[in-house]
Amino acid sequence: MDFARPWLLLILVAIALLAVWLVRASRRRSAALAEFASADVWRAVRLHAAPGRETARIALVTAALTLMVVALAGPQFGTVFEEVRRRGIDIVVAVDVSKSMLAEDLAPNRLEKAKHQLSSLLDQVRGDRVAVLPFAGQAFLLCPLTLDYSAAKLYLSILDVNAIPTPGTNITAAIETATEAYESVNRKHKVMLLLTDGESTVGDVEKATEKAKEEGVVIYTIGIGSPEGVPIPQRDEQGNISYVKDKSGQVVLSKLDETQLQKIADTTGGKYYRSSYGELELGWFLEEIEKMDKKDLKSQVITRKRERFFVFALAAMMMLAVEAAWPERRVCRPRRTDEDAA
Repeated sequence: MDFARPWLLLILVAIALLAVWLVRASRRRSAALAEFASADVWRAVRLHAAPGRETARIALVTAALTLMVVALAGPQFGTVFEEVRRRGIDIVVAVDVSKSMLAEDLAPNRLEKAKHQLSSLLDQVRGDRVAVLPFAGQAFLLCPLTLDYSAAKLYLSILDVNAIPTPGTNITAAIETATEAYESVNRKHKVMLLLTDGESTVGDVEKATEKAKEEGVVIYTIGIGSPEGVPIPQRDEQGNISYVKDKSGQVVLSKLDETQLQKIADTTGGKYYRSSYGELELGWFLEEIEKMDKKDLKSQVITRKRERFFVFALAAMMMLAVEAAWPERRVCRPRRTDEDAA
């Protein structure tokens, strides 16, 4: 027999100590009464008090408490077969790992913020398949669609600016690769979440977005960064910090392109959110996908232990009922004498 909450069984130790204390207290009380009363009076008292009954009542209460604790511990024995169906949608999360994501307008930087949001998303989704797709100058599917969120989380350590050797920010490639990642040809149940600062430097974003729309992909975008623009730090092997400069020697300012991200979302029927420290946008995104039609993603038969707490709870209640109905004193009928019979 197994227990759902075995730590509750430790209470049985306290119940055993309580039972020992009650029995000893009963005996001390009987001994004190015996010393106080005369022998004849004590025989009469014992005749009506029936000390054995008090011990039996203590035993009933102790047994009832023991059964209650066992019931609370969740006893499980026997097996039951149950078919579990998981319903959800397919979500491809595209994470920008380009150099501009090293900007520090969001602490510690944009890339770490995006990775934290992806980790939080994997902690909150239920029943949906999730894929991880990093992109910079190119894009590739790092983790295919899966229900194993723990496995997907393992890929977070790989997401850095060196994950993709091709420089640049190719949102077009990210959308095209995500569109090809869905296994179903059905134009439903497809969602893409784009985590980026929106500064696309390669490809035709508008064309890729229209193609995704035709395939039924709804794109939600989360802008990582600030529209004001900040320099992009870079560190050498000694840890010295410098900033990325253009060909003319001017420091490059990386700005959040909200206009483009808003357009991508609007075109496909999704929504745009700006990343915040409280990450409220993740809650809004999950609320949106919760409204969507779900599809069967996985069906399997599982075995689980059958709950048996009610057996012990019923036995405990019966013992308490017996204890409550048990009279404290023995009912003795007076003896009839010859005079009474006459």
